[in-house]
Amino acid sequence: MRVDVLTAATVTQLSARHAGAVVVAGSHGGTIAAAYAAAARVRAVVFNDAGRGRDDAGISGLAALDGLGIAACAVAHTSARIGDAADALAHGVVSAVNTAAAAAGVAAGMPCAVAAVRLREVPWREGVLPFPAEARVLLVAAAGGAAPVWGLDSIGLVAPSDAGAVLVIGSHGALHGGDPASALPVAARAAFFHDAGRGKEDAGASRLPVLSARGMPAAVVDGRTARIGDARSLWESGELSVVNEAAARRGVRVGQPVAAAADALRRCAAGVAAAPLRATHCPLCGQPNDCAPARAGDFATTCWCADVAVDPAGLAALPASVRGGGCLCRRCLTAVREGCTGAAGT
Repeated sequence: MRVDVLTAATVTQLSARHAGAVVVAGSHGGTIAAAYAAAARVRAVVFNDAGRGRDDAGISGLAALDGLGIAACAVAHTSARIGDAADALAHGVVSAVNTAAAAAGVAAGMPCAVAAVRLREVPWREGVLPFPAEARVLLVAAAGGAAPVWGLDSIGLVAPSDAGAVLVIGSHGALHGGDPASALPVAARAAFFHDAGRGKEDAGASRLPVLSARGMPAAVVDGRTARIGDARSLWESGELSVVNEAAARRGVRVGQPVAAAADALRRCAAGVAAAPLRATHCPLCGQPNDCAPARAGDFATTCWCADVAVDPAGLAALPASVRGGGCLCRRCLTAVREGCTGAAGT
């Protein structure tokens, strides 16, 4: 029986025709990618190692597939552009193999094309790998006009309802097969991806300029700081390695934690400042305002005023010279709540 070697820019788009075939994929080799490959009933699969990254997450799916007897290997991210299966087949060099692939003679240092031929000889094993229990999770609810933040372990989980949200996506930041249309299927307010070690021709960040051209702030996370394929990991420990122009214009910077950048962009997109004014004194009375974000320089720090309800009409009644000049102190804000717009802090 003839066994086909097929390419797929992403394992999220595998179909019935890939069943029983050796699939060379542009995807990273993480656990969620392995689950997609197993669900498609592939005979064997070749991934991109995504620079391996934190906790070797870029190849963690190889061991998972070994548990099902499915042969899998990965090519070095420096040898082939992640997201580009044709480049992997033509130029990829194997960097990691599982036991089932090694039994077929596949080894590190081997050209991908040679490995693919050898994988045609492996027995066809089938099985199911569980998808992560929280592959899609609400990280921050919408509030006060700011957008919600959703965490998605894979771009394959993006839904039409995600339009207008800030998305933290565990997938790599590369275009699929270099296609600009694959950058993101919805008009999100902002998006974060994993940089997959950046790799050959900086492919791991190639979505960013395309999204910037759409006016969408976007950034990728340093693969050493978070696990690829794990949105919660990006959220909890990820630090930005590349930001696009649209994000930079809104104050997002390299090295910034994902959570802080996402909070700034969800506010900025809703017309709220991307970063707090560094005004530590009340513009009404001149006394210290105890504004935590102003001291910290970002909105990741919660301020005491977050739990204070104030009628917008009261703030609008303040003198024009005061509005937009920084946070009021507790006493002045209390006075505004009570209908008095004069200074109360002195």
